[in-house]
Amino acid sequence: MIGCLSERASRAAAWAIGAAAALMVAEVVLRYGFGAPTVWTAELVTALCAVAFFLGGAEAERRDMHIRISVIREGAPRWRRRLVDLLTLVVGLVFLAGLAWGAARQFWGSAFRFDATGWRPETTGRAWNVPLPPVVRAAFVAGIVLLGLQLIVRSLRAALGRDAADAARDR
Repeated sequence: MIGCLSERASRAAAWAIGAAAALMVAEVVLRYGFGAPTVWTAELVTALCAVAFFLGGAEAERRDMHIRISVIREGAPRWRRRLVDLLTLVVGLVFLAGLAWGAARQFWGSAFRFDATGWRPETTGRAWNVPLPPVVRAAFVAGIVLLGLQLIVRSLRAALGRDAADAARDR
């Protein structure tokens, strides 16, 4: 189930990158072809790319494609590789827990802001001035949680002797 969520999130991330590329092409055509630039393209493209990066991490973890220092792990005996995997799990989960806590606090403060006139989520503060920061921060929290869950799944598979190829078949 976590693998399926990771894959779907990465597909959404791929669509976000595609949309960002299409928007940039449209912006170039509008700006240089028609002399009519937009005020919103740069902000939206930045947000789409940020969301894509946050949502794509879990799929990279599912496929075991994150960067690692392989010289320490690959030449080691099986028991040492399992120990390194366990340490990676513990350190990774502690790091992600702290990151999720901080990101969730930032999201909460960005999305749920109130003043005398009512609800006022954080806005970009630029020409378009829309509430994109809470959306990007929500994607950051979701990406962190999904990456943590995927890290647990991959570590359990490793502990049970199942490799990334097994995980890819089990999607």
